[in-house]
Amino acid sequence: MAKYYLATITFILFSVLLMPLSASAAYNTVTFTEDTNIVLGSTTLTISSGGNVEAMRIYTTYVEFDMLDGSSVTISSADRYALTNPLGVSEDCAATYSRISLSSATTQTMTVTPGSSDVCTVAASTSGGGGSAPAADTTAPSISGIAAVPADTTSVISWTTGESSISWVVYGTSTSYGSEKKTTSYLTSHSVTLTGLTAETTYHYQVKSKDSTGNIGTYTDKTFTTLAVGEEPAEEPAEEPAEEPAEEPSEELTIPVITFDKPISEMTIPELQDKVKEILEAIGILQTLLAQMIGGSAIADVPASFSFEKSLSIGDVMIDVKYLQIVLNSASDTRLAASGVGSPGSETNYFGPLTKSAVIKFQNKYADEVLASWGLTSGTGFVGSTTRDKLNELLGK
Repeated sequence: MAKYYLATITFILFSVLLMPLSASAAYNTVTFTEDTNIVLGSTTLTISSGGNVEAMRIYTTYVEFDMLDGSSVTISSADRYALTNPLGVSEDCAATYSRISLSSATTQTMTVTPGSSDVCTVAASTSGGGGSAPAADTTAPSISGIAAVPADTTSVISWTTGESSISWVVYGTSTSYGSEKKTTSYLTSHSVTLTGLTAETTYHYQVKSKDSTGNIGTYTDKTFTTLAVGEEPAEEPAEEPAEEPAEEPSEELTIPVITFDKPISEMTIPELQDKVKEILEAIGILQTLLAQMIGGSAIADVPASFSFEKSLSIGDVMIDVKYLQIVLNSASDTRLAASGVGSPGSETNYFGPLTKSAVIKFQNKYADEVLASWGLTSGTGFVGSTTRDKLNELLGK
């Protein structure tokens, strides 16, 4: 499991400081023993395991390494952002990643800066045996699973593509369209929210997707009609898995018996904390048992087939965010809002400030399981691997 470090605080990782986090250290060096993710604003870079440097510093737009004689480190971007450095070290650009490897025969400082939206260019390869370069990609992304969920002045359009591509929708009150919404992220699962619409109006829209080599796929014209002001939107359509007979639990789960040796008023704070942990453990086991028995999710309105696999952060728009909000709203102490947008039954696909605040409450609630392994003492609002693990546990996964 890769570790995450954020640029909201500048981390200076020396050997003594790094050892309890994600890497083991030899004398005067830092060795990364596993893949380590660092988040620079909205960009995530991965440092491959096996690298070693004297120190690393993370800033909002770049990462800096202090190198010794024999130091080496490899940095990659799953978003294929162009990676630049002042020494002009060449970049390895592939169809699914960009990567740069730094090595040093002397003591020096090196920086790596990802482009904010620039995608690297895959160079045509040559063969020493006289082979020809691979054929250029000329196939447009396939588009399927289009769905529209309109409200009174907004509508969420979602679809999937056969390869990573940007999300693009043109729309208007006729087939001339006139408006468009376009993103810069390359995804296979797309969700775009159209805003500023007029209530009780029929809109035409066309989904487009463009891959990293410029091929554009389009779908035929479709329509949706916005609701009346104040009318509740319908539930977003979802593909339901084929119904199967419920199975008995694969293994017997033992539910702890909660006993109190003394009145609660006479218990110390550590004793109360231990008792709370016992109760939470019992709740988790009951949720898992319920999910196994009914063949579904332990939390209503989250499909049984769904699990949290993607990292989520503020600004994201996708169905995963709606299911995240549903899980957060299932407990009163992590709820987004008591009423209105984001409240139970009014969850949305948008990861905004309300969602971030609720995620922070969730991370603080389960700090021992979510934050401790990162050396953090308070939530960040970023849904990374350990946060997803806890969310999936609550879903009975």
